[in-house]
Formats: sequence, structure tokens, C-alpha cells
Amino acid sequence: RNAYLDLNYKLAQNLYSQVIMNSSSIILRDEAQFALGMAFYDEKDYLKALETFNEIVVGDKNSAWHISARRMSAESLIKMGKVKEALAILDSIGTPQSKVRANLVRNELSIH
Repeated sequence: RNAYLDLNYKLAQNLYSQVIMNSSSIILRDEAQFALGMAFYDEKDYLKALETFNEIVVGDKNSAWHISARRMSAESLIKMGKVKEALAILDSIGTPQSKVRANLVRNELSIH
């Protein structure tokens, strides 16, 4: 986490990958997987971030990180210009936060 906070994304990605590969705890692996996705996202590697978040999404639906991973998958798609796909994900999540975000994105589209 310190590497990530220090903006050393490559080191953070390496460390998170090691946790994912070596941890026997599903909870810890999902947390590291999400953090790895965030490191890619913050590095502006949105495709890699999307792929990383989707590994959580297609995994255990009961994961504590499932909804957050879906939300960040949508954010990655927005950054990649795939807004319709992102809106479909945000709408399907169904939380108040995702509904607000979807409405904000729709409003931004109608302004531009």
C-alpha cells in the first residue's frame, strides 16, 4: 500500500500480484485484486484496469469487492470512451451511488 500511496504504481502492481498468487485468503486476494485494478486505473492503463476488475466480477458474486469492481469496470469503460457499456453496468448495479453516477454521465453527454 505504501508503494501505491507513493505513486510507485509498478512496485505496487508487483506487490499486489504477489499477494494474489500467494495468499490462501480469498478476502485478501480480492482486496489485492481490487487494489491492483486501482493501480492500473490511476496509471491510466484503463484496459488493464478493466481486465483486472473483471476478474473479481466473474469470480465470487458474494465477494465484498464485487460491487466496487463492477463500478470501477464502468469507470474504466467511461475513460475508454465506451459510455453505453459503462451505463449498462452502472444501471445494473442498482445502488443509489451507481444510479447517481449514471445520471451524471448521462447529463454530461447531453451538455456536450
